[in-house]
Amino acid sequence: MIGQPTGAFQQAAQKRTDDALFVRGLLLLGETYLGLKEYRAGEEVMDRLAERNLPPESGWQRLYLLARLQLADQRTDSSVANDDEPVGPTDRSHQHFRRPT
Repeated sequence: MIGQPTGAFQQAAQKRTDDALFVRGLLLLGETYLGLKEYRAGEEVMDRLAERNLPPESGWQRLYLLARLQLADQRTDSSVANDDEPVGPTDRSHQHFRRPT
């Protein structure tokens, strides 16, 4: 299993901590813990990802999964709701909305 500290995934991941495959693997592991109802273990995995330099899409996926884990664990007062970390482009000048005429 990819969650085993001595497993092949974890051993390879120690050398490639910001690698896209590593990030996707940890997101998958978090999803697995959610499915197994091991919410705290999934949250620990998401906390490990928080220490990484994630691209915006992966950061959003991490926060979304973290919120799902905490909600499933019936913890709605969690810090995810108060997370100030930007998860997308901070320059929103490209978002011009116009009314249809």
